[in-house]
Parts: sequence; C-alpha cells; structure tokens
Amino acid sequence: MNLYWDIEREEGMSKYVIERKNAAGLFEAIGSLDATGNTGTLARYTFADQNPLSGNNHYRLKMIAADNRSAYSNTLVLGKEQTEEISVYPNPVRDNFTIRFKAKENQRYKIMFLNNGNQVMQQTIFSTAGNSAIDMKRPAGLPKGVYMLKIINLDNNEFFIRKIVLL
Repeated sequence: MNLYWDIEREEGMSKYVIERKNAAGLFEAIGSLDATGNTGTLARYTFADQNPLSGNNHYRLKMIAADNRSAYSNTLVLGKEQTEEISVYPNPVRDNFTIRFKAKENQRYKIMFLNNGNQVMQQTIFSTAGNSAIDMKRPAGLPKGVYMLKIINLDNNEFFIRKIVLL
C-alpha cells in the first residue's frame, strides 16, 4: 500500500515517522523518512507499506522538528473495507449523487470538494446514524472536471478520499 503526502514550507523539520494502528488499536512506527528541508517549494513524499494489515489500515504521520518537538497528522484510513464504509455513486456525476455510510452510531461528517490544487471548492457538514446515505446535488458553479471528495469524520478525525468526476 503506497502512501503519498506533500509538504509546503517544511522549515525546521527533521523527519516524518509513518505510524499504523496495530491489531491492539495502538499506533506503532512502520518507517520513517528524513525531511528534505525545503523552504520555498513543495516537497513530495512516498512511503510503501510492504505489510499492510488485512481490512482497513489506519495511518498517521508523526512530524518531528529539528528541536525534537513533534506533532501528528490526522488519521487516514485505507484498505479493502474502506470502500464498504463509504461509497459514492454514481461516478461520474451529472446532476445528483449519493454518499452511503456504514456508521454504527451517530457520526458527524464534513464533505469537501477539492480541486487539483487541493483547494476547498465547497464544503458541508452533516450527521448520520446506522446505514445512512446523503443525496447531494452536483455543486453549482463547479465546472466539469475531476475533483477529490474528502470526507472527514469530525468525531474521530478519520478521513476518506474519493475521486469524483463532474460531467
């Protein structure tokens, strides 16, 4: 499983530790990459998890500064079961589409449309419970094209990303 991330202005950063939740539900380091030290350009990183767990894998970055201070990224969920937890259809989208959730309890989500520059073009927040779905209209004012649909669970900060094509 390949992980990708971009960092802009990583001044003072020393390294990035990639962590994955283990079977006990605790995060553990599975690798690290040294920071490039870029201050004015976008730095792109790639890490390959050679032994992902079966089902969903929960990842986060531990970002370590040169002075040993650290911070964590949001958790990213990737894996075979991810498509079952959140699905988006139909895709490509002409007028309306549905986002289906398998939430075991009431959850709050933020849905964002991101352009290829990772800019938020539109966002909305809603709550769901059980096997729920939200029907959405194609965002007015967004031109035809490919967007990333970022869906963030506001209760646990896990997020899901789906490519969506607007016709």
